Amino acid sequence: MPLEQVGRYRVSGKAYQGKGCLRYPAVDTLLGREVVLRIAPAFVFLRDDDEPVLFGFEPEASSADPLLRVDPVVENARYLAPEAVRKEPIDARTDLWSLGVLVFHLLTGKYPFERSDALAVMDEIAGPREAPAAATLRGDLPAGVGELIGRLLQKDPSRRPAHAEAVREEIEALLGEAISPGAETVRLPDGAPGGLRRYAILERVGSGAFGVVFRARERATGRTVALKFLRPDLVEDPQAAARFRREAEVARAIDHPNVVRVIDAGRDGEAAFVAMEFVEGPSLAARLRKGSLPWREAARIAADVLDALAAAHARAIVHRDLKPANIILRGGESPVILDFRSLSE
Repeated sequence: MPLEQVGRYRVSGKAYQGKGCLRYPAVDTLLGREVVLRIAPAFVFLRDDDEPVLFGFEPEASSADPLLRVDPVVENARYLAPEAVRKEPIDARTDLWSLGVLVFHLLTGKYPFERSDALAVMDEIAGPREAPAAATLRGDLPAGVGELIGRLLQKDPSRRPAHAEAVREEIEALLGEAISPGAETVRLPDGAPGGLRRYAILERVGSGAFGVVFRARERATGRTVALKFLRPDLVEDPQAAARFRREAEVARAIDHPNVVRVIDAGRDGEAAFVAMEFVEGPSLAARLRKGSLPWREAARIAADVLDALAAAHARAIVHRDLKPANIILRGGESPVILDFRSLSE
């Protein structure tokens, strides 16, 4: 199948062989940057107009554009709590550490532990050095904001706040206003069984460590959904398949306007999939690329995230992977959390 355009990427040269895949030089038409498309052996779907949609491609940084070399392993490591690094038991306070890193990042544009190598980041997180005070990096923060971030980033979990709801109340007091949860979404009924035949796939919108996400339309209702597939190279991995299924089960157990709603989940042939509400808006990671946020905007986002975490923690659910890439800003404002990973032990 000749390639000229894949999503927002325009193929700019001939393919060359990579390990287990073909690589195509391309241009990201949104950012105007050169990338390399890695086309792995993949499922191919046909849209209603018979246009092929590739399932298994990933953009990589081109050697001509080192600015695109963002290592997701390093990014994930920066949000790990010390107890997670040390393989110790986790609980709700683990999520509150990640929230502390998130707010620190929103306000300063930096990370508390900012080494460029994942192992070095984890060594610093698990080591004796405490996180720097956010107020030393940004002088306009009210004293109470910096103090709260400092308590969230205590390396000893027993010294952190124990409950998300209590942290939310502190933020409301700092703001001098009550924050209502995000607007309630219309709760459409789950669709009838039918596997992937129920959906017309429209375009690929993103990917992560375990999944590839498409915008799709449910044929019977016409509603737009986000259709997430287990990555093709992980289909035969029983641990990855179990985690993929567990994420759907966990998210389905939380009914909250700031948590993405799972509509359907199943397997169709070799393809494991989850259908979710489609949240219109940029990721918080995309918002951060524009720079740090005013402290009141960051506090309101944090308050909504805390409300969702409180609902999850009340059901003994810990997210474990809270980071900007897992938060979508509905309408550019209200945060919606994706990818809850596990039930606490």
